[in-house]
Amino acid sequence: MKKKNWATKLLFYLCYTVFCCVGNNLLDGAISFGVFVGGLYAGNPIVVAILYVASCFLSGFDFVLQGVVRAIVLLVAVFVHKLCKKPIGKLLLVVYCLLANVFYCAHNFSTYFVLFDKLLFVALGTAFALVCVYVFRVLFVRGIAYQPQLDETVCLCLFVVAQTYCLSHLQCGVFEPLLFVVPFLLLFVVCTLGDKHCLLLSVLFGVGNILCTGQLELAMLFVFFAVCCVAFCKINRYVSAISLVIVDVLMCYFFNVHGQFSTLVFVPTVVGCFLFVVVPTKAINYCKDVLLMCGNHHLQNGIVQQMGFNLSKKLYRLSEIFLSMKNCFVAMSVGSISKEQAQIALSRQCCENVCQQCKQRTRCWRNDVAQTEKGFLQLSQCALERGKCTLLDIPQVLTVRCDRLPALVSEINSLAQSYSNYISTTTQRDAGKLLVGEQMGGVSALLAQLAQDCKGKVLFDGQKERQIVQKLVFYNVLCSGAVLLQQNNSLQVVVTIAKKDENKPLIAKIVASVVKQKMTVCHVEEVSDAWENVYLFVTPRFAVEMGLRQVCKHGSALSGDTHSFVKTENGKCIATLCDGMGSGSKAENMSATAIGLVECFYRAGFDNDVVLSCVNNMLTSSGNEVFCAVDVCAIDLYNGLVDFVKLGAPVGMVKSGKEVQIVEGGSLPLGVLEEMTPSITKKALCSGDMVLLATDGLFDCLGGAEAVQSCFAEQTLTNPQSVANALMDKALRACGNKPMDDATICIIKVV
Repeated sequence: MKKKNWATKLLFYLCYTVFCCVGNNLLDGAISFGVFVGGLYAGNPIVVAILYVASCFLSGFDFVLQGVVRAIVLLVAVFVHKLCKKPIGKLLLVVYCLLANVFYCAHNFSTYFVLFDKLLFVALGTAFALVCVYVFRVLFVRGIAYQPQLDETVCLCLFVVAQTYCLSHLQCGVFEPLLFVVPFLLLFVVCTLGDKHCLLLSVLFGVGNILCTGQLELAMLFVFFAVCCVAFCKINRYVSAISLVIVDVLMCYFFNVHGQFSTLVFVPTVVGCFLFVVVPTKAINYCKDVLLMCGNHHLQNGIVQQMGFNLSKKLYRLSEIFLSMKNCFVAMSVGSISKEQAQIALSRQCCENVCQQCKQRTRCWRNDVAQTEKGFLQLSQCALERGKCTLLDIPQVLTVRCDRLPALVSEINSLAQSYSNYISTTTQRDAGKLLVGEQMGGVSALLAQLAQDCKGKVLFDGQKERQIVQKLVFYNVLCSGAVLLQQNNSLQVVVTIAKKDENKPLIAKIVASVVKQKMTVCHVEEVSDAWENVYLFVTPRFAVEMGLRQVCKHGSALSGDTHSFVKTENGKCIATLCDGMGSGSKAENMSATAIGLVECFYRAGFDNDVVLSCVNNMLTSSGNEVFCAVDVCAIDLYNGLVDFVKLGAPVGMVKSGKEVQIVEGGSLPLGVLEEMTPSITKKALCSGDMVLLATDGLFDCLGGAEAVQSCFAEQTLTNPQSVANALMDKALRACGNKPMDDATICIIKVV
């Protein structure tokens, strides 16, 4: 309760002090001792101990001495556990309570009958201490907004009976304090929690009073109080309060409940009812909303369903928008004119610029127009194909007639250069538009998938949620609530626990025992200074182990091969090898750039085609001739299915038992052509299967794919790192420890 607001702290310490004082003289201090232990759990240990010892002064010096010893022993235990950062379990709490009462048992020891009584009171106080821990945890630590579980409800009932027993012993002249508390609480409970709780509370009050007095009169009065509350509360809470006063008068007049008929004996009932009446209606309604918050569980589930449906509609609209944007960018890619059209345009433009002032223009373009036009087209074709032309490239039909040949060559070369610049600019602009359009299409597909996921019906299981909370509380993990969500065959559990009770292995084990599936804590989210949400997902059926070995080309300090190993939130494991063309720092930068792009896109959830297409467009549009062979292995850990995606990469291999299957590669590397199609192969893996990914340096050393397959099949090692080391060592021996290219091998084992 360290981070609670001041009002909650004040209420706790006020109630705690009253409980300690009321039960101090009864059962040799057993009840007040139990309250003290519960207070240590919910409040500041020092303040709680001081208030407990202060309450002992009401009972004499012996009680003070016993209280001091008990407080010291338990404070030492609390602070030791805080230093060790370990919670006090139920068994240890019982041990510490027994140790705290050793002095009490030994003090004033006279006969074995006295010792027996003391041992009985110690057992009673220890049991009541456990009850108080649960009660204070529900009321002041977790909060009344959360519905108590079965064991907590039982403890609350026992606590009410015990406090009623204590109050029944109090007598202030002709006034009975119990008759002040009971009417107020019954009226409050019937207006906030309802009829059943009011009737149950009246029975508990009656049981506590019977244990104290052995008489049934007040127990009957409390039941009549509850009946009147239930009967008249629906009419008006003021009428209900007045009815309690009338019932008290009638029961006293006809049945002599208070032992005498006097106006003074009705004062506690009148005061309790009056205090309830003056409580503002807004405060009553607020308490009702807070206490009944847990009753709106089905309504909350419906709201979650509706919110998911609304979110899916918004995501579908966004997906359509991005798809339209993709179409717009593709349509904006105007392209460039063809070479045939360019030849005609260049010849005409050259004619206008060179032949405009020529004296022979009429003869060339009127009498011999066909031959002249043919000569200009040939010269334009030569300039476009080779980038420039010379006097030697001028066709004969022009050399015998034209006397402006140098100007003609200069002009046609200038126009060809302008056309080359135009083609380059147009290509880059269109490539940028196509790249953006491709990305928009990928985002559209991703949003459509998210919309489909959100649209799926969310299933809740209130019974299992309650079981999770009960089990966590039983194992001393303070839990204020749990939510079990099942959507699209995906199970997720979220539990809200106190920070001080965080124990991930224990929480996962308890949740798994309820849902009958193995669960894993994925992440923890802080809710407040004292609470946090723990998210658990179904543990994937498979796990992976990876071994990696990498060597550089002989004479090179840096390898042009890079690798990546990523686990996504949806249960996929993605291993990537990237081989930059060449070796050294340049190739290393190339492959690092490509693999960084691939990893980012996969983390975002894009499909294989979209990932490689976008990365390829980025590399080809950069103009830096960045060529990379990419080898991707994406394993679904829930079902064991694997996708092999290859672009210019060597073959991959899958070993099952002693059999090794080859996964063919294909296509050109990234960055070679704007249009490329990756080779995608699907396989199903079983536990114990191994996957081999390698760059071409390994295949060159061993002499090809068949040699690598044979060496892989011969391996009897089961550790993937050992297999990778053994294969690479054999490759190095085969090439005399002088590999002609960078070599990397990655072994992935499914378990």
